[in-house]
Amino acid sequence: MTVRKLTWRGIIARRLARHHLSKPAPRAKLVDVVAEVCGIHAQVMPSAELSLGLRIADFRKRDLDSALWETRVLVKAYGI
Repeated sequence: MTVRKLTWRGIIARRLARHHLSKPAPRAKLVDVVAEVCGIHAQVMPSAELSLGLRIADFRKRDLDSALWETRVLVKAYGI
């Protein structure tokens, strides 16, 4: 079994990439991005819009609105 040596630089680079923060995903991948980061904090909608704007190239607010309220491929959940 080979032991893989990790560096902080490598760990940080991987986390940024996995969260789509080093290279934004295409607009068509909105639902995939939300799934890959295990959800987006959306209790306050501008927070979700900012978070997705950082992760998706050419993100538009209407893309999120459509995914939530028209096509319903995303859900807004409330926690207690």
